[in-house]
Amino acid sequence: MTLAGMGLVARRAGAKAPDGNEDVSFLRAVDPDYGKYRTVFNSRIERKPAIIAVCLNEAGVRKAVQLARAEGMAASIKSGGHHFEGYCINDGGMVIDLAMMNHHRRGATGRVIAEPSVRLMQVYENLMPQGWQCPRGCRRQ
Repeated sequence: MTLAGMGLVARRAGAKAPDGNEDVSFLRAVDPDYGKYRTVFNSRIERKPAIIAVCLNEAGVRKAVQLARAEGMAASIKSGGHHFEGYCINDGGMVIDLAMMNHHRRGATGRVIAEPSVRLMQVYENLMPQGWQCPRGCRRQ
């Protein structure tokens, strides 16, 4: 199955697709933004996925997973891209990039509702002026 066969159009990040689909951008090596989305924290990682799906919302993630399944491609998830070993990137498969999904808000019950790429500092900057704190830490094993 192809992008067009699924009703999807390959487009550059930030561009509006002719069909009005604003959920996901599918980038290939020929696209100018491909290199930006391919990089990870460890600059020694040099993997090249066939497609990078830059998702704007949950619907975009669903479309990316559907395409990866239809094409029989290995898929990996890139949220922050900061893992030292670069597990979020692959060679020849699809990277589902969640970097644009970085919003958070405080719900009616006071809980913070965060998308997958929210950085902890963003949460602190929003909650601390309101007198709220966010517990965090790591556990020694």
